[in-house]
Amino acid sequence: TVTAVQKPALSLVKTATPTSYSAVGDVIAYSYVITNTGNVSLAGPVTVSDDKATVTCPVGGLAAGASMTGTASYTITQADLDSGSVKNTAQAQANGTYSNYDDETVTAVQKPAIAIVKEVAPASFSAPGTATFTYTVTNPGNVALTGVTVKDDNGTPLNPADDFVATYVSGDINSNSKLEKTETWTYTAVRSITQVMIDTGIAITNIGTADSNESGPATDDATITFTQFPAYTIKKSVTETQMTAPGDLHYRVVLTNTANVSLTNISLDDSLVGVAVGTPVESGNTNSILDVGENWTWTYTYSVTQAMINAGTTIHNVATGDCAELEPITSFTDVPIVKPAKGTLQVVKETTNSDGSIFDANVLFEFIATGENGLPSIFSIETSGGTGSQTFTVTPGTYSITETSQSDWKLDTVTIDGTQVTNGDSFTVDPGSTVTVTFKNEWMPTPPVPELPAGSLLGIGLLGLIGFVMIKRHTRVVLGK
Repeated sequence: TVTAVQKPALSLVKTATPTSYSAVGDVIAYSYVITNTGNVSLAGPVTVSDDKATVTCPVGGLAAGASMTGTASYTITQADLDSGSVKNTAQAQANGTYSNYDDETVTAVQKPAIAIVKEVAPASFSAPGTATFTYTVTNPGNVALTGVTVKDDNGTPLNPADDFVATYVSGDINSNSKLEKTETWTYTAVRSITQVMIDTGIAITNIGTADSNESGPATDDATITFTQFPAYTIKKSVTETQMTAPGDLHYRVVLTNTANVSLTNISLDDSLVGVAVGTPVESGNTNSILDVGENWTWTYTYSVTQAMINAGTTIHNVATGDCAELEPITSFTDVPIVKPAKGTLQVVKETTNSDGSIFDANVLFEFIATGENGLPSIFSIETSGGTGSQTFTVTPGTYSITETSQSDWKLDTVTIDGTQVTNGDSFTVDPGSTVTVTFKNEWMPTPPVPELPAGSLLGIGLLGLIGFVMIKRHTRVVLGK
């Protein structure tokens, strides 16, 4: 008997197709070539164990030197993409005989990417407020992302010092701090909108940047616009409702910023006073800018003269406000001048004989007046039956009358409204009143000059007396305020 030296043996060669993958669901096909490399037949079944796949082999055993091919497949998962490769190991077995181990590594084609969509609400402002930014971050690549961040350039792309980090809100469903392909993460941030931004009126574009450890950065922007509607009002008022005498008008002018932008280079001009209206009082701060909602108030006076009162016209006064951003605006006041009621001045001349009886003959007396208050500079009164008068409408005020004796007449008394006064005393004519000034004169005729011997003492004496009596006289009335 010759004994056979049996040497059972198996070999395994494993291959994979394709050699790479790039998406979840990709299928890897495996081929397992099993060869009986021994010198004895191996009874079936022939099986292959694989740590990632279930291998299907043909039915039956293997004769010495024979081969068979098993197959299997494997579907790629997200974890396989994230890990970067799939490696599996297989071993064949037939009737207690085991083959070598063989493995195959299939490489993942990783395509990390990140995407961001940025929005702002509200997107337009006409007053200071708060803008809210919303950042929606997704994973359009094929691998999960770690270390995800969202930053904003704060509208100043050239100044990274003021960049800010947005706040994570939601989206990490499995709380693993990885941005999966199936997840959408949300971030938010806020920005204060100031009056300075509205005054400038220049739109602000903020750029948001999303990044991760695996991907490059992705950006999106949102723009905030500003609506400007500059406007202001002017209101002028005056304390006095009318003027009846010289004095000051007291004006007040208020400029108000009624819109949403600050106004600069404010000025006020008055048609009567000019630009010398003084420094305004600012209701807010003292920055020389008419801020939104702020009032500037000017107070000043204008002097009304007697000439204006005499003219009696309405005092029309226009205030003009101006600024750099808008056209000038105006407001005016009208103050009527009410002339005071005139007064009446009656000048009466009474003449009597030396015995007190009425001097019946007509006598013409001339008066000289000063001032322009309703009296002519020269006027006459002719007496008839011992009396005569002139009545004048005059401006209320203070007057005085002075009379000097006239030839053959002596001034007895001067009365004002029946009250005896001293010649030349002043008196007042009030609005609507009547003042009567009466001059009472006594006739004192000059006696004839007798014919006397030349050089006699009596003649000299009489001539001296007659000369004294015949001094030329006249009457003068002085009327003035």
